Amino acid sequence: MVIKKSLFLLLVTNLFCVEPHWFANPKPNPNGFYGLGSGESIAIAKRNATADLSSSIHLSIQSTFSSESKRVNQTLSSLATQKINIRTKELTLSNLVVSQSECEEGVCYARVEISRADLLTQLRGKITLALEEFNSLQSPFDYVYKKNVLFPSIMQDYSLFASLGGVGIAIPKSVGDTPVFNLVFRYDGVFSKSFKNILEKTIKDNLVKYSKISTHSDWKIIVKIIKEGKGVAIGVSANHLGEEIYSASVFDVQKPNISNSFFAKRLGIQTYKKINKWGKYKEGFVEF
Repeated sequence: MVIKKSLFLLLVTNLFCVEPHWFANPKPNPNGFYGLGSGESIAIAKRNATADLSSSIHLSIQSTFSSESKRVNQTLSSLATQKINIRTKELTLSNLVVSQSECEEGVCYARVEISRADLLTQLRGKITLALEEFNSLQSPFDYVYKKNVLFPSIMQDYSLFASLGGVGIAIPKSVGDTPVFNLVFRYDGVFSKSFKNILEKTIKDNLVKYSKISTHSDWKIIVKIIKEGKGVAIGVSANHLGEEIYSASVFDVQKPNISNSFFAKRLGIQTYKKINKWGKYKEGFVEF
């Protein structure tokens, strides 16, 4: 037992001894950030070092917000403390420098670095492109994408940018006003009152999740419901000051075992799914 224990201690000692000195005792990078990683190849070690680099950026940012919260306004500071962990983990970094790497006893080690200036440049470029897209999206149907995807992304990247000392970027204070639509239904054929109520309620209930319904609007959504034999055709269009901007159509047939109420709701769902695809959106993300 004594011999086995001695061999185990020897193996453990040797294992720790093979780590390069620069890896075991890393020197800080005063002008940026670094990450350390190990693995069975240089490529894996570099990948792990990159993940470690993101974590070191995150820790630095949290420290910055704790000690220098006055660098950004209260709203941004609050947002950053909630979201910055997610954002730094998602951050895609380029211009990484592998400053050191080597393999010992079948284990490879790597140190990757990025300068603060390079990181700020990358963030500035990313924010600038996002702001250009944000300002170009004028359709009210872009509102959901701007609110749920683009605006939070800009705010989070800006929080990171500001925490690193970045200046000179003006960002919007909000996503803008909630869109307002004038919703009109027109029927061609004989439909029961309950069918109309359910169809209209299904479409309205989903539209009001991200917009307001009012007769005082430059945007009008027109839903035309046409009876075609055993089926129903729906044409839906969006008009701005009388000019048609978007259009789509739906056709479905009511089977004998399907009730009027279920059929009306299904048609309403199909219709607002068409509306959902107008403007800028991400498949699988935006839900009305």
